[in-house]
Amino acid sequence: MKKLLIILFTIVSLSSVGQSSASDFLRLAIKYIDSGNFSTALINCNKAVVLDSAMATGWYLRGFVKYKVDDYNGAINDLNATLDRDEEFIEAYYYRGLSHNERGNYWKAYRDLQKAQDIIPHNTYALLIKGVLQNIFGSDESS
Repeated sequence: MKKLLIILFTIVSLSSVGQSSASDFLRLAIKYIDSGNFSTALINCNKAVVLDSAMATGWYLRGFVKYKVDDYNGAINDLNATLDRDEEFIEAYYYRGLSHNERGNYWKAYRDLQKAQDIIPHNTYALLIKGVLQNIFGSDESS
């Protein structure tokens, strides 16, 4: 009996070696994004989302990759999932807004970009968003 337990423990231990976590796949995805290999980044994002569908970062990165490959509907869907998990995820509002803009949904684009700016209004990211809003919708003389 003791020998059987040792064998079972060894099998379980060996089977867990080489298993990757959602975070591992996201780290790989970021490396592929940095190198411009979006198809492989997307594969790793998919694996991360399957392993941990509650992690907002996985959905965000997958949405970001879809934005980068011009899959704006897919990006919007994944960024919606990001914001379902974390309502304060500024970058998700930003890229969802840009995706809406590319789809011609200008009001939704404005609303998302404005929301991103409102979350933390005095940081560098908010200033970038303000520039994007002005570029898309024209100069706002009241600000």
